[in-house]
Formats: sequence, C-alpha cells, structure tokens
Amino acid sequence: MDGFAREVERALDHFSQPDWLGEQSPLAAPYFLGHMLDDLPAQTLTTPKQRGLALQRSLQQASLQLDADQRDLLQLTFLKPDAALDKIGIAQKLHLSERSYYRYRGQAIQALAGAVNKLLVPALKSESPTHNRETMIGREQLLQEGLNTLNAGGSVALTGPSGLGKTTLGAALAHAYGNGVATCWITVRPGLNDHLGSFVFALACFLRTNCISALWRQLVADKGALNLDRALGLLRHDFAQPPLHERPALLCVDEADLLHEDLTHHAQIIHLLEALVGQVGLLLMGQRPLMAVQQHVVLTGLNEPQMQEWLQRNGLGQVSEATQGAIYKTTRGNPAMLKLLAGLHHTGGNLDTALYSLADAPAMDALFNRIWRYLGEAERDLLMQLSVFRAASPLDAWADQPDALALLRQRELVQEDDSGGIAPVPHIHRFAYARIPAEAKAPLHLKAAQVYEQRGEYASAVHHYVQGREPRMAVWLSLAHHAAELERGHAANLCESLQAISLNDLDHVEDRDALRAERGALLQFLGRSDEATEDLRRLSTSASSGLRSRSQQYLGAALEEQGQIDRAVEHYRNSLNTLLVNPDYQKVHLHVMLSHIHKQRLNDLKTARREALSAQLEATIFASSVEEEAGNLAQAWAGYCVARELAEGTEGNLLEKSRLYTYMGGLAWKRGEIGTAVALLEKAIACHQARGDVIGEARSRVNLSAAHIVAGQHQQALQETQLGFAIAEPLQNSGLLASLAGNASEACYYLGRFDEAEHFAMRSLNQEEAGPRPYALTVLGLVRHAQSDFAQASRFLKEAIVSAQTIEDKYAEAAAWRALGNVYKDEPNPTAARESYASALKLYEVMGLEKEMGELRATQKALS
Repeated sequence: MDGFAREVERALDHFSQPDWLGEQSPLAAPYFLGHMLDDLPAQTLTTPKQRGLALQRSLQQASLQLDADQRDLLQLTFLKPDAALDKIGIAQKLHLSERSYYRYRGQAIQALAGAVNKLLVPALKSESPTHNRETMIGREQLLQEGLNTLNAGGSVALTGPSGLGKTTLGAALAHAYGNGVATCWITVRPGLNDHLGSFVFALACFLRTNCISALWRQLVADKGALNLDRALGLLRHDFAQPPLHERPALLCVDEADLLHEDLTHHAQIIHLLEALVGQVGLLLMGQRPLMAVQQHVVLTGLNEPQMQEWLQRNGLGQVSEATQGAIYKTTRGNPAMLKLLAGLHHTGGNLDTALYSLADAPAMDALFNRIWRYLGEAERDLLMQLSVFRAASPLDAWADQPDALALLRQRELVQEDDSGGIAPVPHIHRFAYARIPAEAKAPLHLKAAQVYEQRGEYASAVHHYVQGREPRMAVWLSLAHHAAELERGHAANLCESLQAISLNDLDHVEDRDALRAERGALLQFLGRSDEATEDLRRLSTSASSGLRSRSQQYLGAALEEQGQIDRAVEHYRNSLNTLLVNPDYQKVHLHVMLSHIHKQRLNDLKTARREALSAQLEATIFASSVEEEAGNLAQAWAGYCVARELAEGTEGNLLEKSRLYTYMGGLAWKRGEIGTAVALLEKAIACHQARGDVIGEARSRVNLSAAHIVAGQHQQALQETQLGFAIAEPLQNSGLLASLAGNASEACYYLGRFDEAEHFAMRSLNQEEAGPRPYALTVLGLVRHAQSDFAQASRFLKEAIVSAQTIEDKYAEAAAWRALGNVYKDEPNPTAARESYASALKLYEVMGLEKEMGELRATQKALS
C-alpha cells in the first residue's frame, strides 16, 4: 500500500471525526481538496470541522465508483459502521472468513484511494496566485488597459526582466477579469508540465471543475492517449459552452518564455495557445514575447515617486533622502530588489552598508546572500526544503514549523497561493536551492517525494525519488500507477524521470527489469518506438511473467508502429503465452489487439474473426471462473455452457478449449455429474496433448481423479493420479504434486488403506501449497476418525476449515464441516454435530449442490 492509500486508510479510521480529519489529515487541507471546497464560504476554510466534513463527502462520493462488494465492505467498516459488530461480525455479515475480510479490506481501501485521486486530481488543478491590490503601485493604468483588452476577447503579454512584477500584475488582471471563477492559471515548469499532455490535461481538468467535461471524458476514454487535432476540437467545443460562451474563460500562462519553438514538445504547446486565440482571453507572462498578441506590455521599474510610496507602505518611509536615492540608484525601482532590501532592513541588516557593497554590481543574489546571514537555522532549513519543489508545496506539510513559516512570511521570502500551496518567491527560488549543501539535497528530495506520494501526486513523487537517489522507489511507484498517470497526461514526465536512471543505479535484477519494462512502455506510448524496443528486448530471462508479458505486448505495439507487422504478431503471441499464469482479462485484451492488427493492418478478416472469438471466449471463461470461485456454481455452469457453444462452433481454438473443458470438468464433478465430468476432462486431455501442454494434461488428470473419487471409483482415481505423477515429478511442480497427492490420499482412505492415505496426505502438505491443503487435512481427519481418535480428528478438521476459509474454497470447507459433524455425532456430541452440519448445509445451499444438501438433511433428521 503506497503513501496515499495509507493516508486514505487513516482518514477512514477517523471518518466519524470531522474535527480530527480537518486538523490531522493532509487530505482535508485546501491543497488537496481543491474544488470540493468551492461551495464553502471563504471564512470557513480555516475551520477544521468544515474541511473534515468536505473530506467525508469526498470519500463517500468516491466510494460510489467502486463495485458493490467493496462499497458494502467500506460502508460496514468505516462509512456507516454498526456499533454492535466487531471486525469478525462484519466479516460474517459479508460471508467472509476473517483473513479474507482483511485481504478484501486492503483491496477496497486501495480501490477507494484510486477513486479519490481521480475525483480530485490534485496534480492537475489550476494554480491560484494570491492577489493583493494594495501591492499594486504604479501599475493601475496598465491594469485597466490590460483588462479592457481581455474584456474585448483579446490577448495580452506582460514581459520584462525578472523581479518587475509580471506575475503580480497578471494575478491582479486575472482577479479583476473573473474573480477567479473562470480563470485557468498555468506556470510553465520544465520537466513538470512543459509537455502537451500535461497542458491539455490541465485545461481539461479546469473545464471539468466548471462543469464542462467533453474533453475530459474523451481523455479518460482514450486512457491518456492524445490526439492534438481532436483535443483542439474538443477544447473549442468546451470553451464555447455555457457559461463560458457568455464570458470567455481567461487562460494565464506564467513563465511563458521558458517555452521554445525549437523543442517539439514546446512547439506543440505554442501551437495550441495560438489556436485558442479568440476562444479564450489569453494572458502571457515572461521575460520575452512568446507569440503575437493584441497588447504587449513591457514592464519597467518603478519611478522615484512610486518607489518612495512603495518604501512608505513597506516600513521604510523613515530612511533618509540620501539612502532613498541610493536605493533607487541601486535597484532602478525593481520591486523584487526592493522587497529583498526591505527584508534585509527588517532582519536588522544595515541598508547603507548593503547599498555600498552593491554600488558596483547590484544583483539579487548578492542581496539574498546578505539576508541569508540573518536567517536562523530553522528558517534556512525550511527555505531550502521548499526550494526543492518545482511548484508550490502543500502548506499543511509544514504545519509543525509555524515559527519558521511566520518569519519567512514576515520577510517576504515565501508566498502562499489561494489553493493551500506555498513556495519561495520566484526571484529567490534558485538562490535558495543553490544554498543546499550537496549532501543534503538527496534527503530534501526524499522528503518532497513522500509529501507528494501521500497526496497521490505520483509523477512528481517519482521525479523526487530519482533526485533523492532512490531509483528503485521511483521505478516501482511508476509501475504501480502507470495507467492512472497516463490518464492524466504524465507519460512524458514519468519517462523523463526514468530516463535519468542508469541500470547501474539498481542493484537487483528484478529492479532493472522493472525499469526496462516501464521505461519501454512509456517510450512506446509516446510514439518513440525505436527507443522503446531497445529497453523491451533486454529483459532478463529471470524476469517475472508479468513483466515479460507486458514487455512483449508493448514491443509488439512498437513494432506495429514501425510497420513490422509479422514481428508484431509474434510478440503479441509471446505475450499471450506468457500470460498463462496471469489474470485472464489481459488475455482478452491481447486477443482484441491481435484481431485489430489482422483486420486493420493485414486485411485478414478470417484471422481477425478467430482472434475476436478467442477474446469473447476468454472473457466468458474468465467471468464464469470468477462465479465458480465465489461459490455461484449454477451461474458458473451457465457461463461455461455459453463458452462451450462458442468454442465448438469453430475450428481451432485448442488453447481456449483445453482450458474450458478443464474448468467445466472440474465443476461437473462438484455438481455430481460424473459422466459429463469424465467426458469433458478426456476432451481437455486430448486438447492438451495436441498442443504438447504436459502441465495442462496433469491438471486435467487431477480433476479426473477427483471425479472418480466422487463416483466411488477409487481404484481408477489412483490410476489417474499415477499418470499425473509421471508428468509432475520430473518437473518438480509443487502445485501439481500437492493436488495429485491429496487426491491419492483420499482414494486410499476410501479403499481402507489408511497408512497410504496418511502418507499421501503428508506428502501433499509438505509441498506447502494453499489450494490442496484443506483437502489433505480433511483426509487426515477422516483417517483419525476411522481410528476412533476423535480429538485428533477434530483438530485436523478444524484446521482444514480455517485453511479452506483462508483461500475461500467453499467446497472444501463444506466437506470439512460435514466430516467434523460426523466426528461429533460419533463422540457423541449431538449439539456440536448439528452446528457443524448446519454450517456445511449453508455452504452447499450457496453452491446449489442438491445431492449433498439432500444427504445432509437426511443425516440431520436422523440425528434429531
């Protein structure tokens, strides 16, 4: 569970305490909640209870996006708990074992974390620079002229050297234009948001917060893939919707001069901005003009009277005329330099000495160096920490340093925005970062990574983990949240971060494989297929099946883009074969991809149809197997029957048929349909043999031996296990050996060969495989019962019940309860026997097994 999911869990643990949430949870801070606080009066934003209530609403709203089972679990556990139920009671109400409950609880929390993050999208929210009209000295006319241009639907550029107040004037214009209602502010930050995807997603997020979401819905549907022409069309559509058609939105781009036309990804953003002229009000701020605009304002420093007014307002009105003259000569009315001089004065520095030293080479870094000397250790540490963030960091992350924050605010070295963020003032940001000792940079970046991870901003966390010399954390965090971050337009940012990692930085081969797989996938997604193939081809032979399959899939896509269709098909099929031990839904996706490539690229409709059928088959088989695992045997059987009609209606599909017949045969013997089970499993074995799949054949023989046991054909069951052992023993496949030994032990028990039964049961348990364990324990219980050792029999059977509950095998659990009831009946302990039979009967009823239900009811009747 990552840092963000842990914060979600912590919030859920205190869900009924809005005051605690508002005071303690970073998820209840304005920085994270964002637009969820829009409906609250400004004066209540500082009230912990109001923010806690807003977080409660967010968690409840996000929970509606989960499936019913996860939603029910969260409701009972956190959102609407029943005081009369403890955790065991909740598990029972949900028909789960205690261990299964805790496993599903963790999965539900992780799912809720993803839903919360999608709901709030903190990484994409529009910035909100603070506006203070009182600081606007000498800019009133420029403000009005710019506002007139924007009101007329025009575009404005504010340019000039650093420190002249472009951002301050821009914030005043934005405030005057729309009072923040329809204003999108983006500050260009290289490596963070200077790619087209980041820009478009930020605009889409802004539009969504204004209840206009065509572009957002399309981006989500496309899983982060970006088509510039389509995005532009949807942007024009969205910006023309009410209420923006009456008063166009204002798009403000600060630090626009950092975009360069000679960089492809920057040129795309510039093209986007040019295409939006006339659709939105456009305000550009930077040291140089970016593009043609209706009004271009070149800012200069304040004149002497304006500077004197500024000094008066900032506590320097009492300095001598000579000092004021020196100040103007040194600063030329540059507001940023004036602020630094004021900060130096308020910290006890001597203005005359500072001005004398700056007479020959006035510079902001020299002024900052003087201020630095007067800062305490706590203020220096905090300023350095803030400087490693590329954007404003969450103000609430520094709540434990109120004194240092207060001093930095007082000296105007940091500035807060209206969204709960804080950062060093722009003109000293780089100076503060340069002050960080080399050995301290990595720990400060790690702190930044943790701050971002706790708030679900994974792309930024990955960047800081790389800078903090924790490349392993960066790789696995990117891999874990790959799909979600692509859906936010962060593919380029993640790729840039991971490309800074050398394979030599990673000690373990699995980490290097993960880096190759994730970096290759990102490169392929970004259309850089030549580079992608270099990483994707170089996975080690020991890489996990999941990474190998993923890499083969993306390598196939990269080769398809390069026009190497035959090789692409080969790698898609390699990916599919690797997925034999992976989730079935991925197989469905790969068959769809193969169908697409045969239809669109090879014009081979016959093969495309076959792949489409395979996708349909895989999906049906997978859905049915899920129902079987859940104990819904009737629904599972109906699904398998549909799949069988699909499979047998066409030639080929040996892989799908072999899996289908194995599943159906296994379910048929549980349903007591022995003849059907044997026929299906023999078909499965024939398919496995035709494919040369010896492991598949052995699995089918496991089921075939079980079918013979249910039919009372115990000698035939033993013969099938011996055929299975002949395959599994040379391979030392522990899963198969455990299952075969378990079936052999049961067959021997029914043949009265108790020593052999115990031998095979212990052989099964020694493989330490969870699936066969409850069956082997049940056989040991049966043997002890037959030997009249009731205490040992009860012990083994109770252990079998717990083991079955752990893996949620209702069939094995019911058999163990039934056997335990028989033990209690013979002790005799009729009360315990009735309780055990009732537990078994309840499970058989859930599974719809009529034969077992009838037998148990007869046993219960005889007992009473």
